[in-house]
Amino acid sequence: MTSPSRLRHLSHLPRVLAAGLVTAALLTAAACGSDGSDGTPGASAAASKGGTSSGAASSAPVPVDIGAVGNMSTVALYAAIENGTFLKYGIRAKLQIFANGAAVSKALQSGTVQATSSANTTVTTTSAGGTDVVYYAPILGDATIPYDDKSVALVASAKSGITADDPSSFVGKKIGDFVGGTGDDYLRTYLAKKGVDLGKVKIINLALGNQLVALQQGEVDAISTAEPYGTQIVQQLGAQARLISRGGGYVAYGVGLTSQRSYVQSHPDVIEKLTAAIADADAWTRKNPDAAAEIATDFVSGLPVTVAQASIKTLDFDPRLSGCTVQGFNAENKKLYDQKAVTANVDAASTMDVSFMQKAQQQYPELFSDLAPIPSSCPSL
Repeated sequence: MTSPSRLRHLSHLPRVLAAGLVTAALLTAAACGSDGSDGTPGASAAASKGGTSSGAASSAPVPVDIGAVGNMSTVALYAAIENGTFLKYGIRAKLQIFANGAAVSKALQSGTVQATSSANTTVTTTSAGGTDVVYYAPILGDATIPYDDKSVALVASAKSGITADDPSSFVGKKIGDFVGGTGDDYLRTYLAKKGVDLGKVKIINLALGNQLVALQQGEVDAISTAEPYGTQIVQQLGAQARLISRGGGYVAYGVGLTSQRSYVQSHPDVIEKLTAAIADADAWTRKNPDAAAEIATDFVSGLPVTVAQASIKTLDFDPRLSGCTVQGFNAENKKLYDQKAVTANVDAASTMDVSFMQKAQQQYPELFSDLAPIPSSCPSL
């Protein structure tokens, strides 16, 4: 598993430029967009690596420390670092990788980082815990539906006897997941909707990096997990694994940039730049999934390219916020409250600021033109 606070390795020297670890001269050139190698006036050297030609950076990039969990949910964030997209919009970003959402949240609370890539449930628990945070730039998700969970899967060993068409086959079995994480939420919701008594299933708390081995060695009968681990288990175990469920609208899962409200209010220009960079990175990732997946292998410890490229097909990179987003997140918040995981039923809209992404849509419409329209079934914001 990637160790907490792992910074990008200097051995990837061409890509480290994207993280801002370059000379002042290179920073100025990239930030001012003087390269123009793609023929577009003002296009930066970083944009020619993979970002679109939208946006213009200031002459003095703003340093921002960003925290994230090392998994596939933030692949577009990794792409923004490696492709120089943040520099293009005037941000000198430094990415720190943490073991889980709780560690990321603590880093934000302590001021170690100014922004984090956080799942919606992490935003809720952080908010309910007394830290006023704002979710403003989705990295992963689909704004056209309330429940986007294609990146979450339930995989059983073939010898476990668990089958998708017989929910009772879960009774008496040991299921591994990271308790409190998205896989845990998915498992509990799946079993409840299938009419399986949770008291008759033993849930084993497993760190994400330990789940494959635990299933291989028979320590558990099945794993419920997010990407890339579901795909990795299926690929590596082959006929020894059985995909029981993927997606299905059981949970609402989204990941986006989050900052403390005080930082958002005191640095709106920085938040605008971060938001535009994420919209750009999402657009590039949608158009270049295999290349984005390869970038992810630089950040997710031990991730094979073949797994990353299969995994990315389960992910949606829609940076918009919609009424459907709020609807799905509120359903998750109520579950957390009902389970007594939080002491307040947080209104998802109160933890969001849609104005930054709306401004990005107005300024850079080309970054959103390939996305499906928000349906009328999504409530208005």
